[in-house]
Amino acid sequence: MTSAGEFEIIIQNKTGVEIKATKFEYMDGSRSKNENIFFGGNDRIGNNEERRYTRTLQGVGGEMTSFTVTYQHRVGNNWSGNHVAQTDRFECNDREQKVVVLTD
Repeated sequence: MTSAGEFEIIIQNKTGVEIKATKFEYMDGSRSKNENIFFGGNDRIGNNEERRYTRTLQGVGGEMTSFTVTYQHRVGNNWSGNHVAQTDRFECNDREQKVVVLTD
């Protein structure tokens, strides 16, 4: 399997509140792979904002994959339990992009 180079991952927050994205995963065949795309282990994204990350994703170039983002809602001065958003399966190629929309 080859890699998908210069792939842009776009995470959009449509939840109505600030979120903290804590984990990004993608499927390599039947295995889930973690990719640390967040500086300091997580990234805060305001409501109706987005973050863009450009990475080389190993083992999925020209293959079908899906993305999963784990995140938490801002609740006062604290963070909620985990929420998860997952994309549909798609073919992952060099210099393409995929949007992950967080809605719940």
